[in-house]
Amino acid sequence: MNEPTNASEWQADEGAASLTLADIDTAVLQLVRFEEDEKAAKDTAKAATQRADDQRDKILAMLNQGGKSKYFVEGIGTVYIINRLSFRTPKDVSSKEKFFGYIRDRHGEDVLKNLLTVNSQTLNGFCKKEIEAATARGEAFYNIPGIEDPTHDQSIGLKKG
Repeated sequence: MNEPTNASEWQADEGAASLTLADIDTAVLQLVRFEEDEKAAKDTAKAATQRADDQRDKILAMLNQGGKSKYFVEGIGTVYIINRLSFRTPKDVSSKEKFFGYIRDRHGEDVLKNLLTVNSQTLNGFCKKEIEAATARGEAFYNIPGIEDPTHDQSIGLKKG
């Protein structure tokens, strides 16, 4: 079905308030302006974050060079070095098998199950592929065991030009 392109073709849903194409034009124009403001604010915030990160790096280097783990500045407070270890999750199958085997052997199945997680984006991609595969086979979508029913949100997109 073709979308109406002028006011004479437009008819809002019955019972809805009076709505014209000009109303939508105005709302979309406002959206474009708001998105431009949003982008400008993000660019400003990104630049400010970069300046602050650079200053943190500079002060960290100064503290390390001076052999200090902390430094008090009158009227401001104490700046100090935080040392923290960070571990990357295993990515390939072999590394995952070794890691999960270690956990199972040392701490048991319950601890292993508590540590097994799936990234939200990965889960969504997997579930969507399952729906597509079921549809391609002519089957109705089924619930995936252990996964709650999906929620559905609506939003709009805007292509400029």
